Amino acid sequence: MLNGRRMDMPDIKLIVTDLDDTFIHGEYAPDMNVAALHHAREAGIAVIPCTGRPWLTAEEIVRGYEFDNLCVACNGASIVEINSGKLRYRNRIAPSVVLPLLRIGHK
Repeated sequence: MLNGRRMDMPDIKLIVTDLDDTFIHGEYAPDMNVAALHHAREAGIAVIPCTGRPWLTAEEIVRGYEFDNLCVACNGASIVEINSGKLRYRNRIAPSVVLPLLRIGHK
């Protein structure tokens, strides 16, 4: 049920799951989470991980599970193809903005 209405699987197209302390507890994902991942993918639902970690620290963990081929990393600042490591999207603070922000923070 969502907002008082039953959700059928065809209504769901994508599941995005946080990694740390949501999909993964400690170093590994509980069997229940892995089974849910497989069940969703078998139902034709894309499942992608999302993490605050940079790709280089998330890569090994993410590749250990059968997620679809995208990972949202750096708290949404980048989207990476899991299989190739190719950066598909990046949004960062322009270097010209950083120094003024540091000056404000220093005050």
